[in-house]
Amino acid sequence: DGSDGSGSASGCTAIADCPTSVCLPDGTCAAEDQVAWLDPASTATAPCTMAQPCYRLLDALATNRPYIRVHGAITNLNGISRAVSIFGEPGASFNSNISVNAAAEIYDLTYQGCLTVPSGSALSLVRDTVTSCMNSTTINATGALTVDRCLFTGNRGTAILVSSNAMAPFAITNSFIVGNGNQMMNSVGGINIATTVPPGSKLEFNTIVDNGAKNGSSNTAGGVYCNDATFTAYSNIIAHNNIQGA
Repeated sequence: DGSDGSGSASGCTAIADCPTSVCLPDGTCAAEDQVAWLDPASTATAPCTMAQPCYRLLDALATNRPYIRVHGAITNLNGISRAVSIFGEPGASFNSNISVNAAAEIYDLTYQGCLTVPSGSALSLVRDTVTSCMNSTTINATGALTVDRCLFTGNRGTAILVSSNAMAPFAITNSFIVGNGNQMMNSVGGINIATTVPPGSKLEFNTIVDNGAKNGSSNTAGGVYCNDATFTAYSNIIAHNNIQGA
């Protein structure tokens, strides 16, 4: 296709089309010198290149390159402290809890753990799988949250919490929230919108099924809790969620 992996490609649709960099959302390959590489098999802390990748997220972030490419299962993680876009190769994963303290975008990654998005931060998840969070909340978002074409499954508590202090809009679209929560943990299994919905927010075209919650709270819901009469959530399938096993 004329691609040399340097950012001058005629077009890409997947990371495999950009051997030395990443496929950006606009369909072009990023320049190689704009990408930091992560590989758990490495022992290096610099320079985080394709030839010499790093094994710690901390070191990839320290390069100040705008993009990070992830190979394999990364366990040496820390908070995301600056604006960055992270791209996973097939089978790539982050395996730890993490706090997102900046504007971060994560594409095509399996995330095994729990995420926190504080006020003033922003997290965008696209084509990700989020699983195996053992805390009461898988994503706790006070800052801005975008979720598109993702799968949330196998998390012990609420899959997504839009915090009662959240003021930034959220967008949860085209995603599967399936098999989260249990009857001993939280009062909401799938999505808990615990605030007056910020203007511009969306909850559309999602499948929210087989999530569980415990009883005994005014905001109990197996699938979705929302107490804002001005908000309309379009074209979602919300079914087969349970409260206290019923």
